[in-house]
This record gives sequence, structure tokens and C-alpha cells, in this order.
Amino acid sequence: MMRREIRQATAADAAIISGIYAKSWKAAFRGQLPDGYLDQLPADHWTVFFTTVLTEGSLSAKLIYDKKQAVGAIAYGAARMELPVGGMLTGDGRDYSDFGEIVSLYLLPEYYGKEYGRQLLECVKEELMGQYVGVYLWVLRENVRARRFYEKMGFLPTEETCLCEIDGKLLTDIRYVYHKGNQQNMIFRRS
Repeated sequence: MMRREIRQATAADAAIISGIYAKSWKAAFRGQLPDGYLDQLPADHWTVFFTTVLTEGSLSAKLIYDKKQAVGAIAYGAARMELPVGGMLTGDGRDYSDFGEIVSLYLLPEYYGKEYGRQLLECVKEELMGQYVGVYLWVLRENVRARRFYEKMGFLPTEETCLCEIDGKLLTDIRYVYHKGNQQNMIFRRS
């Protein structure tokens, strides 16, 4: 299989990343987030955020290309202490300070299911596993497609959730974790 070009993003790529995220959100979260919120979501919604975090180095990001067009992006770094969207944690509150975090992974909708997400995730997972004991990420409970994808990639759901609200709708994100033993756990669970 052909490996697409993946490169490290800089603050100059913030608008490109934000545009990918906005298009992906409008497709991936339709029916899960309020339609009015998605319909009004501007392409530049995350531009300031990515300009800031990539300039100060608090997060890293990579872009994946089809020919010369950026079609996906992933943001990652050391585990953040704050919860997504100012949410409230439920569960055992395990300490994840020795983990890396995949903050987000989004593709343009026409690239779903074409291995771009897998290639981005594998690239970053390998990088983070070289620095941390494991990797975690948050997945919206209703996002069954994403949950299946991460489980196929060796991430396992935990009992921890983050409750947050977007445009008046209460949402539940589930923490998924990956560590070197996960592949063995998956084989054991299937037998």
C-alpha cells in the first residue's frame, strides 16, 4: 500500500488544520451534536487555538497529504491536565501524567475509510510510545465509527468518561488507552 506524505505541522498551518476539522465535524458529528451548532461552525474555528499551541509548543500536529492537498490532521503531546471542553470527569481518576495524549484526529470526509487516519495514528502512536508508557484519547460515546477504528488500532475503552456540554447538549466522551500490552489483551479477549 502506498504511504502518503505525512509532515510536521507548524503554526503557519493553523488555518488548514482548522478547515479540515470543521469539515470533518460537520460530517462525523451530524446527528450527535446539535445541527445548529454544526451548521454555524466556521472553517476558522480552531485557527487561533492551533496558532497558539503550535507556536508555544504545548501540542504538536501532523498533516497527511493526498498529492499536494492536506486531507487530515492529528494533534498530540504530553497528557493534558485539563479535560476536553472544560468537562467533568467520571470514573476512578487514574493518574495519566506518564502518558501521551492524542488530542484529535480528523480527515476530510471524502477520505474516511481510505487508510489515511490509520497512517496518521500509527505514525503518532509510535512517536508517543517512544516517550511515554502509554497513549490515551477521548472519543464521543455516540461516535461508533471512531470507537471501532480506535479499538481496531489497539486502544481499549476505560470506565472513565468526560461529561461536557455543547450548545445545550450533554455529551459523554470515553477515555481510550493504548499501551504495549493492549495487543495481547485484545487477543485474549477474543478467545
